[in-house]
Amino acid sequence: QSPVFRAPKASEVKNEPWFSKVRAHLRRYPNIVIYDFQTGIHYNVHIFSFGKHADGEPITKEDTEKMKKALGESNWTPRPVWAILSDGTVYMASTHSNGHGTDLNPSNGLQGHICVHFQRTMEEAEKTGPYAVSHQNSILAGWDLTKEMAR
Repeated sequence: QSPVFRAPKASEVKNEPWFSKVRAHLRRYPNIVIYDFQTGIHYNVHIFSFGKHADGEPITKEDTEKMKKALGESNWTPRPVWAILSDGTVYMASTHSNGHGTDLNPSNGLQGHICVHFQRTMEEAEKTGPYAVSHQNSILAGWDLTKEMAR
């Protein structure tokens, strides 16, 4: 019996910087729940890489199906989401549903992995490239929505 999911309140979400805060925290708690706060859909992701952003994979086939339901099939368009760490901390993030590259979980119904981006400065995102900028813009838009929801 898995625990009952409780959607976080918008007021619980933190928009913390990736390099100085989130990355080290995520290393300690690499199994997260991605909560698509616009649809109410949530799914589990295991994070395995902690570079300029996080790389992870849905844990089960059911998680992959929920991700595709929320974000669409093989969609590269960044979408703002809330990342819930297993210690209960909730961070503003952005992700997509297009599996690519390294595939550590052949049984989850997704070929490859997804990227999960967290807040950085726009300057940092620009140094990485246009796709990182699009994720940063998604995070900024999602944070505006989250603050509005918290009122």
